[in-house]
Amino acid sequence: MEHLIVDNLTMEFGGLKAVDSLSFSVKKGEIYGLIGPNGAGKTTVFNCVSRFYNPTSGRIIFEGKEITKLKPHEIIRAGISRTFQNVELFKHMTVLENLLVGQVAFTRENILSAAFMLSSVRKEERRIREEAMEILKILNIEDKAHEYASAQPYGIQKLVEIGRALVSQPRLIMLDEPAAGMNHSETDELAELILKLRDELGITILLVEHDMSLVMNICENICVMNFGKKICEGTPEKVKSDPAVIEAYLGGEEIA
Repeated sequence: MEHLIVDNLTMEFGGLKAVDSLSFSVKKGEIYGLIGPNGAGKTTVFNCVSRFYNPTSGRIIFEGKEITKLKPHEIIRAGISRTFQNVELFKHMTVLENLLVGQVAFTRENILSAAFMLSSVRKEERRIREEAMEILKILNIEDKAHEYASAQPYGIQKLVEIGRALVSQPRLIMLDEPAAGMNHSETDELAELILKLRDELGITILLVEHDMSLVMNICENICVMNFGKKICEGTPEKVKSDPAVIEAYLGGEEIA
């Protein structure tokens, strides 16, 4: 079943087409890669799906419903979350507090009841803390819960950002270069985590990543972009042997 459909998506900035009539679809439970050189338009696609940008034309369909006109907070409530290329954590909050901030929109109590600290509010606070701690356990960083986010190595900070995306309980998560800045060991652990999110939590993954070994090892299908256009789509085996991909993406060098 198609979980996400990007249909003829175009995004123009002052006459420049950052994304040009792009179409692809992601199946439910799939790990799908979106790759291409710098400036190919990958993050622009993420910004269109998450509704930070209003596409010039085209449609975005999630779970059978068109979401092209939704607001960013409505996208999160619809079941889609994302991370960003640059880590944007609250550095003067703890790791746990960073996740709790991401849960604010999903608390079940209103401001008035919170002001009076009703028992239902205290119960809700316990619930969201327990859920946040469960996510930290999944990420294997629960021991960092009460440490400042700013004190963590870059690889841990990237995991905290993934955790913040997970607290909304998404059915689709878009990961924008999650391995950037990670060493080889951290990247291997990230690959295991992404597979765990799909296999154990049932989350569909849309992945933008420059680490080709990571992409080729965990993605079932890949869409390759160049200058805003799709130049190839298919399995890792098909993509890495496609002449247009080799030429445009790697300047003639074969993909590992």
